[in-house]
Amino acid sequence: MLLKATIAAAIATLVAQTATALPLEGEFPPRIFGGKESPPGSFPFLVAILKRGDYFCAGSLLNNDTVLTAGHCFGDGHKQIQVRAGSNDRTTGGQVSNVTGVMTHPQFDPSTCENDVAIVKISPAVGPDVVGEFARVAKNGSYPKPGKKRAAGWYVVVDSSPRLHL
Repeated sequence: MLLKATIAAAIATLVAQTATALPLEGEFPPRIFGGKESPPGSFPFLVAILKRGDYFCAGSLLNNDTVLTAGHCFGDGHKQIQVRAGSNDRTTGGQVSNVTGVMTHPQFDPSTCENDVAIVKISPAVGPDVVGEFARVAKNGSYPKPGKKRAAGWYVVVDSSPRLHL
């Protein structure tokens, strides 16, 4: 029951908070237009997911050792994957933790990206001095209220170079 509630809350959260992967070469233009760099601390729960030190996905820190992200980010497993928390810059600062486990949605379909959600465990846990606030998750499978939402992440700009800062 706890697993179902966690997955339902995670899916509901994705409506309000987006975790994006770096697009493949040639996948332009980006889906979100008019973005701008955020001041440090604007999205303290946002983490950069790194493979061998290189950014490839983003996620939301749910608590000190759990990240919500997209299931497609872990198609190759979780070896040599780390999470950088507490930094606006995906390449430096904050705390880097190792991914110790990944649970994708049991009905995740990589060919359609249906149920594209994963819960990631990290170690060492992120301390309160690193991240002041965790992502807020809808309670009991409820959905966020309708209205404007903000998406945050590191994206590719028109010249195809990835953004370093949120």
